[in-house]
Amino acid sequence: MRHNIWLTPGGANLVLLMIVSLVLAGSFFLVPVWGFGFNAVVNQVVMLGVALLLALFNRWPLARIYRLRWSGFAPVVLGFLCGIAVWWANASIYVSIQRFLNHYLGPLPAMGMPSVGLLDGLFLLATILVLAPLLEEILFRGYFLRAYESRYRRGAWLWVALLFGLIHFGNGIADFFTATSMGLVFGYLAWKTDSLWPAVAAHAGLNLTAVVGGLVLQDAIVSRQFPWLLLVVSLVALLIALVMLRHFRNRAVPVLEAVDTGALPLGRGLDKRFWRVCILGLTVLLLLVPVTLEAGIRAGILELEAPGDMLVAEHFNISVGEMGEELVLAEFSIDNQQMTGNLNFQLDFAFASESIDATLMLAGPGGRTALGEPWVGLELSMNGTRTATITESGDWQLLLVGEASALNIEGNMIIKR
Repeated sequence: MRHNIWLTPGGANLVLLMIVSLVLAGSFFLVPVWGFGFNAVVNQVVMLGVALLLALFNRWPLARIYRLRWSGFAPVVLGFLCGIAVWWANASIYVSIQRFLNHYLGPLPAMGMPSVGLLDGLFLLATILVLAPLLEEILFRGYFLRAYESRYRRGAWLWVALLFGLIHFGNGIADFFTATSMGLVFGYLAWKTDSLWPAVAAHAGLNLTAVVGGLVLQDAIVSRQFPWLLLVVSLVALLIALVMLRHFRNRAVPVLEAVDTGALPLGRGLDKRFWRVCILGLTVLLLLVPVTLEAGIRAGILELEAPGDMLVAEHFNISVGEMGEELVLAEFSIDNQQMTGNLNFQLDFAFASESIDATLMLAGPGGRTALGEPWVGLELSMNGTRTATITESGDWQLLLVGEASALNIEGNMIIKR
């Protein structure tokens, strides 16, 4: 095995910087052309490619460096169940951060998920359930953990969890905190068992639960009161996860036995503290770009630009103590030149109210209505997407007709061909 700087924290930080640069640049250019699903696959392939190139160039034994030793069936099953519990334990953290951001910065306008075809959807599903658990673990709990073990020994998995959180910063501010806590669990499993597979299983179990339970969190984010039941579930799940973590057998290999760095002086070259900090700081600055964009959009400083086929894009965020007969949410006009055919109306919304007996309507010229949906209930909260077809030009209004108290509603309305 060739001994060099890449199996040190400094070298690992440089690898992280390269990956972040490639992923951000690739996402900017690929998403508009090939869609979210294919771009997600490309991002995972980038991670695998980096891991393989490092191993091939340095002649590293893959099984040894990347912890590919089979752990046994029982730790994998336990890891999968632990991942499910960790997702629920993280749920309250995610909801609390999103509610905090919504309150102090403002909600993030939902532009609506672009139309996703069958192939793009399959790419997304494969990435979430298979590629991300396997390839991200090979890179983070395989390569990065080994590299950081050369200096930090037993605490390496803590540092790698922070790196895992940083690379998820681009997904949103809240994702940094939840990804870091998830990384703590994945890293502990890999270090404790000296095998990647329990961490891969935990990652897969967590992602599967996220796909199934994601709607629960959206309702909790927009509800008027904090969902205390979710907090109880999170605490119980945390307790279960901690109990399961105690049952993993300690197979941790002494660091110097696991990764022989030879005569490499750790204080030389890229692994000097100055360069380690500078490279990691540059990575953080790159990741702060999407974070700053999110904060600016939430605060209303920046606006999302509509694609070329989108005629109207309007965001609203309204709070009223008592609603009388009618509340206008948005207004727009369609001229004859824009009516080259039927237009598609889409509303992404979230609302909460102490009591409501009203109808959501899309009213057009001559009293024509393209949408009419009753909302009735006490302590009612809801989020979702509604669509309709606009068949004629003129002035249109999106409004609530009826009565409501303590109403909070926000949404993003788009009209496109």
